[in-house]
Amino acid sequence: MKQLSNIITMTDLSPNGNKLNYLLSGGRVYASAKSWTRALQVPSSMQKWFETGLTRTAMLKKDSAGGDLEMIHLDTPVYRWHAVGDLLRAFDREWYQHGYKRRPLDEQREIETFHNNYERLINWGYDLQERALSSVLNSDNQRNTPVTQETLLEAIKQAVAPRLRAHDDKLLEHDLVIAEIK
Repeated sequence: MKQLSNIITMTDLSPNGNKLNYLLSGGRVYASAKSWTRALQVPSSMQKWFETGLTRTAMLKKDSAGGDLEMIHLDTPVYRWHAVGDLLRAFDREWYQHGYKRRPLDEQREIETFHNNYERLINWGYDLQERALSSVLNSDNQRNTPVTQETLLEAIKQAVAPRLRAHDDKLLEHDLVIAEIK
């Protein structure tokens, strides 16, 4: 893993009201697995799945993400928001496939509460990422340097790429279903 550099330490409140301490580097949001877990209020029965899932997601999506999803800061792995968003979408798919019905009732209730916040968490994370990109552009403007076309395109790419990738994945899934039906 690469060492994270040129960082700014930031804090934000998640939709659950929990504090997220995160790192901003080059317009990208990074935080440790523990920080993401705490801020998102991942149910205790799913914390191990979530934290190990971040590592797997970062490795699997490394080339398609437009940058490293896992970096090192002060000897701790930190993960970009996009790895978290991908893992939350995987959780949502699992929810709709089986609803975690094999779990004990108290765990099912915790997981259901977590799923009820899913949309708010996803929207908050992408908003957090977009604000990070905006701050990079604004800091460039404060130094009286014009925003170049390359800087603007990179900022737009960082904000839109994960959503387009998710849309492309969904289209591929639909194509496969259509092919099976034919």
